[in-house]
Order: sequence, then C-alpha cells, then structure tokens
Amino acid sequence: MATSVLYRLTRGLRAEVIPPYQRISLLSLFASENIGGIELKEWASKILKKMTRPVTLQAGGEWAPSEDKMDFEDFKLAIYDFQKRITFTRAEYVLFEKHGVLPIGMAEVGSLMAQEANYKLFRGKRADDQFAITQYNYIIDTGTGTNTTVYSRPDCITQASNGKWDVAGQRQIDISNLVGQLEQYGYNPATSIMFYPEVCASIMRQPFITGSSIFGDDSTLTYALRQGIRGAIPVKNELLYTAAGADPTIGAFDIYLVDLAQAIIGYTIPENVEVIYDPVSKNTYMDVEMAFCPLFIPRKGDNSTEYIRKGVSRITACDYAT
Repeated sequence: MATSVLYRLTRGLRAEVIPPYQRISLLSLFASENIGGIELKEWASKILKKMTRPVTLQAGGEWAPSEDKMDFEDFKLAIYDFQKRITFTRAEYVLFEKHGVLPIGMAEVGSLMAQEANYKLFRGKRADDQFAITQYNYIIDTGTGTNTTVYSRPDCITQASNGKWDVAGQRQIDISNLVGQLEQYGYNPATSIMFYPEVCASIMRQPFITGSSIFGDDSTLTYALRQGIRGAIPVKNELLYTAAGADPTIGAFDIYLVDLAQAIIGYTIPENVEVIYDPVSKNTYMDVEMAFCPLFIPRKGDNSTEYIRKGVSRITACDYAT
C-alpha cells in the first residue's frame, strides 16, 4: 500500500467524520483541558473547602489575622472512552485509490460519536455500557437528594413548576425561578445556558400568556433571555429524561439552566480518526476514538448548612398540555 494513498484516505476520512461530530457535540460549549495521556483511567480533582471569615480589628492595632491552611477535598472521576471501528475491504480501498470515492455514511460515524458524548454529558452512562463505575458528574443527576455534603456528587438546585404553562404568568414564574435559584447559590446567569427538550420547541417560541386569551409581546425564549442568561438551546428529548422517569412531553417536561463557567470537560484523547492498514487481512480500518470526563465544579453553600451544590438549576414537571 502506498503511503500517499493511506495519507489521502486518512485526510479524507477525517474531513468526513470530525466536522459532523463538532457540529452536533455540546461539549464545545464548556471549557476544556488536557488531563493526561491514553493510560489515564481516572481524573483526580481537588476542590478547596470553605475557609473561615477574616478577622476584623480596629485600625492601628496589632497584626492578628485569622489563619487557615489550604484544605482540599479529593475525589476521582472515571473517564469515558468512546471507540468505533469501520472496516474497508480491498475492493473499497481500490475504489478510493483509483477514483477518490469514500463510502457513503462516514458523516454518520461522527454524528453517532457526538450523540453518545452528549448523552454522557446529560445523562451519564447507559445501562449496557462497559463502564463499571457509576459516574455522577452529568447534568440531570440530582445528587443524593438529601442535601449532600459529598463533593463527588453535588446536588442539583431544583424545584417543581409553579403551575400549568397555559395559565397567565406561570411560565414567567417558572423561568424566573430557574434563573433566580441558580443566582441564589452564587452561580452566574450571564454565563449560563438554558436547555429544554425539542418537544417543547414550539412552546418556547410562542408568546407568553398574560391573561385569558391575551398574549404578551415576548416569546417564552425572549423572556428567558431578558432574565440575563447567555442563551437557550433545544436538545434531543432523550437527553432531558424527566425527574419523574419518562421521556419529556408537552404535558410533562423539565428545563435546566447550566453555568458553563462552573464546568470543565477533561480530555485524555480529543476526537480523532486513525486509519490502519492490515497486511494480513488486506483490509483497512478506520478507528474513531475520544476519551473525556465532565466535571461540574461543586461549591459549598454560604449559609449555615453548607450543603454542596453544582451550577445546575432545574424546574421539574412543567406542563403546557391544554
């Protein structure tokens, strides 16, 4: 096999696979960092615990500050490794060598990788994944549900909907609560994105209701943006499985607000395509791989309870069924 042909095939496949992945993947919304090489199985994170208040003295007195040592909480996160292989027969290779023709469907490989990455970001591992550790760092995980003090599984900031969205003022109250409760716990709406299921896309674009058969000038989306958030994005229904344990419908759905500045995507292997020729079978293989782990930075509350939360706000049981 000529090296130049293998190079051209690699370049062609990367051009087919990587752009669809990057268009669909939601990981690019978040800050990322390279956390190590392929051998890294776990990502060790350190979070600074809450420190004491400074001492206030009368000016001109002796130097007598409060003193703290650097006190960290350690926890580890397992890394997802996504792998996909496509086999090209000798006939398919010859077709490319002579005419530069790639098999139809290569873009689908990138799309599937992105869809799976999005699933892990929002819902964590699937039941049939070959992934032994339960990974709690994903968007819709609510935490322990008991006001946690565990850094490795911080609580989502959540409350139930105030009422049906076809009643005047209800959706405005829910969205205001979605934004306000995130801000209440020290997170920033200006760096946050609202996510809602695609089944509700038309609802979000409808004008909100201000009275019986009376509509306001703003759509629900516009109202949300006026609350000072960075943006709003519809996502696949399966990504926002409801707190009640079902696929979202217009009669029962949840909305989320995520502070992007308080989450990191740690990579050991960025999305990549490798082409390998096997001289024994005479087949050529396209291997697609990516390894990453999301971290939603936990924060201890400022109040006396000091419960640990992540920068994810949720309103559950929203209902627009008329």
